[in-house]
Amino acid sequence: MVVHSLHMPWLQVAREHRLPVLLPSWVEACWSEGLKEVVCATHSTTLTRHKAPPFTGLTITVTGLDERARSKVKSVCTENGGNYSGELTKDVCTHLLVGSKASKLG
Repeated sequence: MVVHSLHMPWLQVAREHRLPVLLPSWVEACWSEGLKEVVCATHSTTLTRHKAPPFTGLTITVTGLDERARSKVKSVCTENGGNYSGELTKDVCTHLLVGSKASKLG
């Protein structure tokens, strides 16, 4: 299954059937490599190179965390294919992480 975002309800079906979830780069790579030589698009190394990271298509923001924790969330998010936003923006942020300090704000 080729996806731009892992924020899709039908991905559960892919997981249940153990289908690989791949980035669009998989199609492009198979096409361009296939022009030069015979390519096995389902070979494990080909699939691994284009596997969708766990936060693909997600935009995450936080509240109630100190700067150190925010920095860690940002790092983990971007290392795993997601985007980090310093602000909660409607129609942009897909996930909000709430720390324990948030309950003390008011």
